[in-house]
Amino acid sequence: MEKAFEKETLMGALSNWSRQEHQFRELFSDGALRDRSFQRMKLDEYDRLYYKFQGKALPVDERAMMLMLRYERTRIRRQLYPGLLRRTVHRIAAAVKAAIARRREQRAAQFDPPDFRWPELHRPQPRNDPGQRHSKRNIPTLRHRPPRPQKNKSHGMKP
Repeated sequence: MEKAFEKETLMGALSNWSRQEHQFRELFSDGALRDRSFQRMKLDEYDRLYYKFQGKALPVDERAMMLMLRYERTRIRRQLYPGLLRRTVHRIAAAVKAAIARRREQRAAQFDPPDFRWPELHRPQPRNDPGQRHSKRNIPTLRHRPPRPQKNKSHGMKP
């Protein structure tokens, strides 16, 4: 229960990814980790971590980890996307994904289920005040309008 309230750190997130990578290495061959799809997944995870912790006040050791993470992202990106245009497109796409994820996390933080209560449905009761400006009786509708007076269809001729 206490882990739910602990703040995630960059070191903890990177160690989780390292542990996961080690499990992949045990399950699959070492060549599978050098595969392009795994490298892409690794780059996506590094991008997610980088944009999550970017701009936050970090301790000295985590700032060094952030710098190493940035170098590793650059190395993997150059390996996966050799052309400058492809790398630029990937960087823009990663930044957009990060912005969407950040916005989603902010919305999730605003909605706190234990403290949230559905608002009472407020339906204003009709007032019986005679001075009320709009009452149900005084609203003209088509059904309650008096019929229009009929015009003389003689077109100006007298009988």
